[in-house]
Amino acid sequence: VHAVAAPVAARPAAALRRQNARRSRARAPARVVARAVTEAPPVAKRVFVFGDGAADGDASMKSLLGGKGANLAEMSSIGLSVPAGFTVTTEVCAQFHENGGELPSGGWEDMLE
Repeated sequence: VHAVAAPVAARPAAALRRQNARRSRARAPARVVARAVTEAPPVAKRVFVFGDGAADGDASMKSLLGGKGANLAEMSSIGLSVPAGFTVTTEVCAQFHENGGELPSGGWEDMLE
């Protein structure tokens, strides 16, 4: 036995309104929430370390450290167990890509400090 939908004319008006309301909600465009991103001021420091409950950066430095770097620094500074490491700035990353895969001058030395 197969269920067959009643023709539109045979459906009560209230049922049609409910069905149309459900369809309208289902097709409503998702709301886009824009967040202002502030540009980071030029920073001489190019490598930020984190781990052992301390960090050079924090979550507010997302534009400078990238999302992962800023969040690792924040998690380390609030005491979560984060293996020690470092993050190079997004500026260094951009220079690396612009230079065809070559670190900017002094970049390697900064990472070894």
